[in-house]
Amino acid sequence: MNIQLTVGQQTAAAKHVEDSIADLEKLLTTLSGNIEASVPGMMGSAAGGLVESLQTWFEKVGGLGILMQEYAAALRDVDIQHATTQNDIVQEAHGQAANLEQRLGPL
Repeated sequence: MNIQLTVGQQTAAAKHVEDSIADLEKLLTTLSGNIEASVPGMMGSAAGGLVESLQTWFEKVGGLGILMQEYAAALRDVDIQHATTQNDIVQEAHGQAANLEQRLGPL
């Protein structure tokens, strides 16, 4: 099994997440509107509990766009950190190879 990060893939995933936020918000707005339009037709004691539960649910889900933006930023940070670490490792390897060449002569 080969597990590795490819620089740029997390940034591509972040863009996909960000591009999905508007669609999600549109879907939630439509869903909310449809439910709100149906509320007057609801009857009985359970209707009040359902409406209250749905309001609470929509309050919680309302922050999902912000969470998705934060997730996208974290994905980009993974790419930045990985690229920086990879560069540091390459620079260190070059330095060690140069030191070895000085000690042993040209290879």
